[in-house]
Amino acid sequence: MSTLLVAFLAVEGTLSFISWLVGSASRLVGSYTSTTHVRMLAFGVACSAPLLGCCCSTYTGLILTGITVSTPCGALVVGVSLVGKLGWPPTLHPISPATAITVLLSAASSAVVLGPLNASAHTSYACHTAVLLLALRLVWTIVRVGLLMPALIISKVTRSGVTIDRTLAAMAPGEACAMALSGTQFQVTRLRLGHIDAAAIEHPRASGKWIVTFGGNGEFLECGFGSKLQLALEVGCSVIAYDYRDVGRSGGLLLGASGMVEDGARCVRYCEGRLAAGTEPSRCILLLGQSMGGGVAAEVAATYFPQYPCVNLRSFSSLSDVSVCVLGAMLGLPDRPLVRRLVRATLSLAFNSPPWRAPLETARHWRTLASGRKCIVFHPSDRIIGRAGLVYALERDGNLEGTEVIQLRGRPRDAHNEDPSTFSPAEWAAAIAWMQQQLELA
Repeated sequence: MSTLLVAFLAVEGTLSFISWLVGSASRLVGSYTSTTHVRMLAFGVACSAPLLGCCCSTYTGLILTGITVSTPCGALVVGVSLVGKLGWPPTLHPISPATAITVLLSAASSAVVLGPLNASAHTSYACHTAVLLLALRLVWTIVRVGLLMPALIISKVTRSGVTIDRTLAAMAPGEACAMALSGTQFQVTRLRLGHIDAAAIEHPRASGKWIVTFGGNGEFLECGFGSKLQLALEVGCSVIAYDYRDVGRSGGLLLGASGMVEDGARCVRYCEGRLAAGTEPSRCILLLGQSMGGGVAAEVAATYFPQYPCVNLRSFSSLSDVSVCVLGAMLGLPDRPLVRRLVRATLSLAFNSPPWRAPLETARHWRTLASGRKCIVFHPSDRIIGRAGLVYALERDGNLEGTEVIQLRGRPRDAHNEDPSTFSPAEWAAAIAWMQQQLELA
């Protein structure tokens, strides 16, 4: 058991280091995306899994290993190769079925030719652990891309049924244009902040006041851009929106929540750089996060800018809590402590975090923000967030002091995604007034 534990820790440490190295390099090599990452993991599993039987001392062991370990791993690779059947563009195909089967058969043939090599127990443990961890990394990457950050896919597929801002889509980095809304003309600039694709909406009368918006897991910059213009108009300030790494035109590889937080901090620092000398940034910059973006905004604020005002708009207390709610509704899973621990561990692995530190624990970060400078906007009938909303966790723990709480009303069909001004105008106006007060616009 101790040998197995050492092998696990050694291989997992190596894989984590490689992931970090790849993630860092991907910021410079824009062509290395999540699709490329899935492809490399799939090839790694396909090449190595059939060879595990060679660690055995007999052909019987080789065959049993092939049936119990190599075959399931190979089936996983074949399953990944069927992504192309979903109608996605070739750029999102990790590996073709023909290639997957060819590689698996070639590796299996090599295992038969090599035969049982009677490897030592230590070597066998290390090889089995490495292959299984590669397979798990492949699963976690697919979970992260397909379920937790669908914007990675939505922003790159044929956008049937998705309305995009064609003016913004046609703009190149550094290019600016004028966009008018309700008689106010804004200057919109497409930005390239390192590897991040962003857009700045400058208000003609308040260019020194900024809201940094953090989108949900299904949003991308060119979709719903009109809502950012509307926000700039309602609050009366400038707004910056951006795509997380690997989403839309943003480069880099999204390996974990820490990357999302770093990207958000980069946008806040851009706004800081636009302020006049001697200006107090905490009176000029506000962080606003919707859905998953609420978790990112809270962590950005808690980690780098604890004195900045922060708005949590229809977001969760933690990513694991809302995942339990969603899975419970979809699969009928009970909300039990064991289920929560399993979901927490799965999300930690999917986001390359230690099992004891789940990603995007909003409630924990929220407590560290400055009192009187944080606001929660929620709807009790939000079917996505449900009882996993941040307000319920803080209320349960007695930590709502210092937080402005605004409950949206009305009966919208989709309380999570619809524009709150359309179904709860009075409450949304109160949220706007709070933001104006924090930015000293009122």
